[in-house]
This record gives sequence, C-alpha cells and structure tokens, in this order.
Amino acid sequence: MRFSSILNFALTGLLLMASLMTFAAPFNELNEQKSSSITFDPSSTAKRSFLFVGARIENFDYNEPVMTSKGLLYGVGGYFQYHLQNESLIQVNFELLTGRTDYTGSTWEQEPVTASNQFSVYEVSSEYQFHNLYQQNATLVPLVGGGVRGTFQNKESAGDYRREYYYLYVIGGLQLEIPSPVDHHSSIIFRAQKNILVAGANNTHLSDARSDLPDVLLKFTSGSAYRVEIQYNHQLADLHQVQFALNYTSWSIQQSEYVEIGEGRPPVYEPENQTYLMGLNLSYLF
Repeated sequence: MRFSSILNFALTGLLLMASLMTFAAPFNELNEQKSSSITFDPSSTAKRSFLFVGARIENFDYNEPVMTSKGLLYGVGGYFQYHLQNESLIQVNFELLTGRTDYTGSTWEQEPVTASNQFSVYEVSSEYQFHNLYQQNATLVPLVGGGVRGTFQNKESAGDYRREYYYLYVIGGLQLEIPSPVDHHSSIIFRAQKNILVAGANNTHLSDARSDLPDVLLKFTSGSAYRVEIQYNHQLADLHQVQFALNYTSWSIQQSEYVEIGEGRPPVYEPENQTYLMGLNLSYLF
C-alpha cells in the first residue's frame, strides 16, 4: 500500500473518531473530569508557553536506484508552544540527530562501494494550530506551517564523498487529542500531515572521490512527505507532563535538475529518491 493511501486513511480516521466521540458512552464521565490536555483560558493569567524536550532515536532508511544509506540516529528534540488569546497556538518543533549509516553504492567507474559514515540531521519547523473544531470529548485542530530540514554525510573511505541535503517545505495537517479511557490524568494525540517541498538541493562533493571532478549543487524542484505520529501524554503535578511518542515519516523527492561537469562528460543529476524514518521520543514538559 502506498503511504499516501495510508495518510488518507489516517486523516479520514481522525475525522471519524471525532464524530464518534459524541456517542461514545465510556467517555461521558471523563467529560466532567479535568482533562489532561494542556488547555489555555484566554481570559485568565495562566501560563501561556510550554516547552517539551527529550531524547529521540530514529531508524533512517534512504534509497536511490543505485545506492542506499541506512542506520540508527540518536539525539534530542521537542517543541515550544505559545498559546494565543483566540485559543489558537503557535508551535515550533526542533530535532538534532546523529549516528552512523551504512552506505552501499558505486564509484564513478561503477565499481561497488560499501562504507560506514557519520551522519547528522537537523530539522526546525513552525506551525499555527487553529481554534478547536470539536467541543465534546476531543480537540480537533487543523494546522499549517513550514520548515527546513538538513542532512550531512561525511566521507570516511576511498571512493566515497560528502553529501549535504537541504529541504524547505510547507505543512498542512490535522491533530486530534482525546482523553485516555483508562486514566483521566493522560491523553492521546494523533497527528497526520503532508509536507510539500518548496525548494531543495543536494551539495555533492565529487572531488572527494576524484580530484578531476567538480563539486556540484543539484537542485530539487518537486517532492513531498507524509508524517503520522501517536503521542501519549501523562499529567504530573503543576502542569508538568511526560510524553512518549511513536512517529513515521516518508519523503519522496523527484529527480533533480541536470548539471554540466565539463566537456566530454555527461551531465550529472540526483535521481528520484525516498527516505523512510521511524522514531521513538521520550520527552518532558517544562
């Protein structure tokens, strides 16, 4: 099944779940209890800003027709929320990961190459979450925004070369939060979104592999990502929370533009590629 179909199913499921909440008897009693979700009363002097920070582990899986790069990445990530007077909010997400990936590809002369490389990822995005669309036992909010993602792979063996990828993208999605059916101090959040590439590039250091080749900047013009995430939040004293999250992301980038690298040589390009990411997060709210 293509991941776009999975996302469409997830978005449909979010809307269906929100509708069913009205008729779900097990949640009626929870309606009278204090919700574990962080809600903000615009007329009060309650705290407006919240910061989640924690540890992350992510399985990285990058694929082209002629090469793959796979491995586990570790690091930190989280998000900052600021609640506005109109019950909407602004959220800034961030992550910084690093680790080693196993590269399988070929040299310029089409000879097989395998290598283990140091690999790093950073990503920063911001989103605007609109006013809640649902007023019963759940909160359902649309969100829009944008972000930037960068990856860096070092050269550590003969025939290999450094590569840096940059993505600039816009965001559209939905977030559904429901109280836990077994613990009124907890809530479950479902997030689904699509990212559309606005601009992107691959800075390829061909001179690392052969000194007579130039470094090239290969520009991407089309691509997208689908993301789904499930978060479990548990309320502690004084508005503090712990959060466990499982997420999955699928990037699909179309072939780059061609770049000439000298007379008598064919132009080079970055082929169509896919990146699959599955991660676990454990965070704490300050």
